[in-house]
Amino acid sequence: MSNPELDPVTSKTTNTEITPLQKIEDFHKLINADAAMLVTRCETGALHSRAMTPCRRTSSSSSVLVIHDPHNTTAIEPTQINLFFIANNASHKFDEIKHDSNVNVSFYDQKTTGWASVSGIAKVTQDKELIKKFWSPMFVYPAIVCGLD
Repeated sequence: MSNPELDPVTSKTTNTEITPLQKIEDFHKLINADAAMLVTRCETGALHSRAMTPCRRTSSSSSVLVIHDPHNTTAIEPTQINLFFIANNASHKFDEIKHDSNVNVSFYDQKTTGWASVSGIAKVTQDKELIKKFWSPMFVYPAIVCGLD
């Protein structure tokens, strides 16, 4: 039960004059952060958070973790909110996603104090072309480990 009178911050920070397209564009700017927090749920129901580096659209470990809208079956467009992460598929997060693919990713920009929290469905892929598309030298694991040329 929300009450704008009891929560003045929400009413003062909610922008109703911005278009949905502008909201998506602003979100894409925000997710250029160096790190995001990915939250998964393990078999016991406990939540686990870990810092992850989001892939840049202009920039592949052995798997790409895709957080996406499960109803979106079209190609990825700049106006869509699909998040890509490269991760070591031997980590616990993959077991947790196999158990429950519902995840949350949050971003925070310290310079602007802008933030976003997005929930979605995680999908794991080992598509080498997709991994190459998002690979960056900033990732810890060398491309040779991933089987990339």
